Amino acid sequence: MNLKAIAQESKQLTNHVLPSGLTPLERGLEQIESQSKRVLRRTTARQDSPTKNQTVDNRTAYLLASRGIDTDKVLENMVGINLALSFEPLQGVPDTGIEAYLQNEHETLVSLAIEETKIKTSTDFETHFEDSIQRDWLKQKRRILENLGHQSLGSQIDVDHVFGDDDLGLKQSTGFVSSGTNITDKEKLINYQSVVKEINNCRLAQKSFDPVIAFKQALSKLSADKEHYFIPNCWGLLSKMIQAASEKGSRTNLLAFSKIHNQANSNETNPEVVRLNSKLVEGARFWLEDNFRSWVGEQVRENRYQIGGLPTVDAEVDAYINVKFFKDGRSKYPWIETSIGNTPFWVHVYLLVRMGLRKEALKYAEKYSKELAQSKDNKFLSVLKEWVESADGRLSKATRDALLNEWNLRVRDFVTSSKLTPKGDAFKYTLYKLIGRYDLSVKVIRNNEVIQTMDDWLWVHTMLISENVKSKEPLNEKYTLRDFSAEIQKQRSYFPKIDTWFMALLLSGEFEKAVSELYREPFFRLDAIHFSIALSYYGLLRVPEDPKSIPINNTVLSAKRIKLGAAEYDCYSFHFARVILRFVKNHININPEMIHYVFLVGIYGRSLGSQSKSNDNQQVVQMEKDYTNEVYTIIRDIITQIDSKKELLGEVSLTTPGNRKPGLVEKFKQLIHLHTEQEYLDYIILKAADKCVESAKIKDALELYHLGREPNKVLILLIREIGESLLSRTNDVSMGQSSSIFPNQDYISSATQVMDFYSSYPQTVSQISPHNMATCRILVALSKFRSCISSQEYDEALNIFTSLDIVPNTTDMTLNQNKATAFNNFDTTVCRVMPSIFVEVVSTLAKLYQKTAHSNGQDREQRMFELKERANAILSFCGLIQYHIPGDMFAKMNRTCVMMG
Repeated sequence: MNLKAIAQESKQLTNHVLPSGLTPLERGLEQIESQSKRVLRRTTARQDSPTKNQTVDNRTAYLLASRGIDTDKVLENMVGINLALSFEPLQGVPDTGIEAYLQNEHETLVSLAIEETKIKTSTDFETHFEDSIQRDWLKQKRRILENLGHQSLGSQIDVDHVFGDDDLGLKQSTGFVSSGTNITDKEKLINYQSVVKEINNCRLAQKSFDPVIAFKQALSKLSADKEHYFIPNCWGLLSKMIQAASEKGSRTNLLAFSKIHNQANSNETNPEVVRLNSKLVEGARFWLEDNFRSWVGEQVRENRYQIGGLPTVDAEVDAYINVKFFKDGRSKYPWIETSIGNTPFWVHVYLLVRMGLRKEALKYAEKYSKELAQSKDNKFLSVLKEWVESADGRLSKATRDALLNEWNLRVRDFVTSSKLTPKGDAFKYTLYKLIGRYDLSVKVIRNNEVIQTMDDWLWVHTMLISENVKSKEPLNEKYTLRDFSAEIQKQRSYFPKIDTWFMALLLSGEFEKAVSELYREPFFRLDAIHFSIALSYYGLLRVPEDPKSIPINNTVLSAKRIKLGAAEYDCYSFHFARVILRFVKNHININPEMIHYVFLVGIYGRSLGSQSKSNDNQQVVQMEKDYTNEVYTIIRDIITQIDSKKELLGEVSLTTPGNRKPGLVEKFKQLIHLHTEQEYLDYIILKAADKCVESAKIKDALELYHLGREPNKVLILLIREIGESLLSRTNDVSMGQSSSIFPNQDYISSATQVMDFYSSYPQTVSQISPHNMATCRILVALSKFRSCISSQEYDEALNIFTSLDIVPNTTDMTLNQNKATAFNNFDTTVCRVMPSIFVEVVSTLAKLYQKTAHSNGQDREQRMFELKERANAILSFCGLIQYHIPGDMFAKMNRTCVMMG
């Protein structure tokens, strides 16, 4: 299509804007005004048209004019187009044409909706596509880095974890007012590591230690706004739970809860399991109550409410009630009852209970005993007293049944929905429900003034939990820690931030999953590792039976479905050994003291040589031995990969006999169930040396065999390496990087030093094989011989070879026969090397022969005869050991001797 045709078609596009014919004038006054303004805009636009202010580029105008197009006319027509009027009706709509007007508006809205939807769909698709690519890439990158042993170090992120409103009407948790901090992983690691070292020192000295308190104190030193950082708060929560669960004097005992915690998988009715779970819940509830009490005090102080210089608890609660629920002396909520003593009695009692002050709540209620006796709630005081004095927080069946009637008749329907106004006092409803544990199928209080925060929601659950399940108790009234855990995990969407989710999992006793979820967040990975260490210390962290098992995808957990009673649960195990290995590998080269983290895996092990007792669970015994072996494997892997081994393994000097310095592994060997020095050498040093040999890390293997007091293996390795260099004829005997034990960077110097040391050290003389020592000396001498050849020091090279006394200097057949017999007893490495050495010796003799022949010395003839005699002696000797000498080499030596005359 040519430009002319395109111009004609473009003119037709404006027909609806500038129609050629006259249409009947059917316009209302408003439309006439609108059209008049439109004509005015068009006229003004033409007057200010580009044709008056600017001209088309000359080349463009020439090209269009050559095709018969008037550029000025085209510009004038384009100015007359007003796209803003695209949706006006083509035909005039009368003022009374409502149907036509509505139809036009409908068509306009549909067209706009379609266009906007197309644009939004396209934009959303592109955004989603980009996000999907980024997510997939981040997952792949993290997986690759983790497989390579790297740690994902997330960039600093904003941790302003404010819990927003949701279907439960929950707001920010009072215990977690979080804000960003500038704490770096390096700072945290330094403080955390000092605690880990102290743990191991106390384990070695068999002293008690409290890692949770120590970790919390270590972290609290890092930031001035530590109270706003949720990790220290979680350390406080864990400390409270362990404190409650501990018997007197057992809090700091290693593995204090291990046996009981593992029994919970098979028998939740075991009295010890019941007690442990009950105390963990109690500790969690105490922590929530302490937080709430502190928060109430802060609210009162922030509002500057006057409560006196030495305020009582009741005065503080009254102040909070006036701040929160009253205004100008009148209740903000009409459903709050004030019939008891003309006070918000139920609010006050609830708040005292919520703060953990049950005895104070009872005292407060007793002040209104007369009013209660005359009210419909005349049984409440006696019920409250029995509940406060109860050891397990449960009412007797008779009392509970008596109160149940009141609950069903008057209180049960007070609160039915968070969106509806309560029919009665919601705080009274909450007290009745919690004290009587009624309607456990509904475990939430649907009122936003009672349950204001996530802490409140969790506290209600801890109040309803009871591990003392009675045999005749209905199934729907059973609610244990396991059930609470299952409920928490069903409500995962209510915990969008890691702080509240981690805290909820800790509260529910799901320690393994809690640590795993925190570990998934790169910014908190270091904290997760140390939470796992603290839990392992107390025996509250389950690990897989097989330390080499593979975790669930993208986690560090394994799961096993267990059945307890009529219900089924997922029992999680945390891959502690795998996490520690990955963590230590990232830092061990820079900081050798990171090995202390590996010692902690030994908590799950036992001595490999220990005999199990008749009443021991053999499956557990085998698991513990597997973990011990895993510790040894981890340490051996680390030893073979790090550059400097001095701090980890110590050293045995080659210059000062008897000067042996133990390393960290040997000092703390008892923590990994090694009780003697020989066990340490057998399980760690020598097996690591064997692994180095397999990996062709000869320098490391030499160092380890030397540390392991295996001089023969040191010599065998040196023989092998020097022999290989002689066979390859490269004379490259470099060891690479030097070490503290082998400062020389070549095998020859090191071999010389080692042989001198072993020969002078009485404890090793008896261990060394004379055969290996002699072989090593021969190979060292041959290497020096070849070095002299390379530097054209022929006389010195010949002297070195002569000193070995392998070949006689004459052709005497008897002497040659004796030397040949002795040669057959040499090490195979020497036998393999000697043919090429013989060729080089004969060649050296020939070069000296030629040099002597061109000299003018008086003993020239005698010297030439001796050189030729020695060459013939070597040839005769080689004839006696022909099966050691390749034919081509023998022929080469023969030709050289013939050329000597």
